[in-house]
Parts: sequence; structure tokens; C-alpha cells
Amino acid sequence: MNKEDVIKLYNAIENEKTKGSVKFRYALLKNQNLIKHEIEAFTEIETGMEKIIEPLNKERGELIKEIGSLNEATNEYTIKPEETEKINEFTEKFNAIQEKYKTSITEYNRSYAEYKEMLKEDLEAPLKLYEVKIENCPEDLGTESLETFMKCEIIK
Repeated sequence: MNKEDVIKLYNAIENEKTKGSVKFRYALLKNQNLIKHEIEAFTEIETGMEKIIEPLNKERGELIKEIGSLNEATNEYTIKPEETEKINEFTEKFNAIQEKYKTSITEYNRSYAEYKEMLKEDLEAPLKLYEVKIENCPEDLGTESLETFMKCEIIK
């Protein structure tokens, strides 16, 4: 099992842990506990990467607020595709912001590439996951979750 599989497993557990029988939920929660330390490490790495690019994202958000208009339905600022003048203004100003944060963008891209490579690595120690019988799985188990559970050999 590689590190990316652990993330997929964690996400599948999060999506499915309130469904099904007590036996099913118990197995998922036990497995979630087993992989929690791995997920915490990934989250810490992701947070560090986001901090690198945070000033750029903040300025981009401020620029969208300045140039765009508030969509009251979503409570978000946007620039509509038909507003070509505003899009051109945004692009021009954002290019300057990107130039200002060129070093941070390069560092983020390098860190992200390293992170993606790390996710391909196998775990240092194999996990002994709790299994659940297929008959104990809920009828409304998502297909993607089912595939993940099968790949990780949780469902027997």
C-alpha cells in the first residue's frame, strides 16, 4: 500500500463511516485510527506548502474583489467570462503579482512535485487493517469507496 492509497482510504472512510451496520462502522473507525498518524503527517506537509503560496492567494483574492462583482447567490466575487475588459485587467495585474511572488511559486511547485512523488512511495511498515465481510457493508456504499476498500483488502 502506498501513501496515496492511505489518503484515498481515509477519504473513503470519512465518506462512509456513518453508514451501515455497527460491525461495518466499527471496522471503519478502527482503520481510521490506524492511519490517523499518517494523515496527520500529510496534513502538516500540505499546510506548510499552502503557507508558501498564501500571500499570492491573498493578493489574488483581493484583486478579484477589486475588479470582480459580488455574486449574491454564492457570496463570492467573480469576473464573468463576457466581461473581457475586466478579465484583461485582472490578467495584467495578476501577472505582476505572479512576478512579485516568482520565488514562492517556484518553491511551491518544487515542494508539490516532491509531495506527489512521496505519495507514490510504499508505507514504511505494512498496515494490519480490520476487515469487514461484504454482507456487513451498507447497500448505499459508494462505488469509489468500495473500490478503495477492495484495493486495501478491507472487504472480504
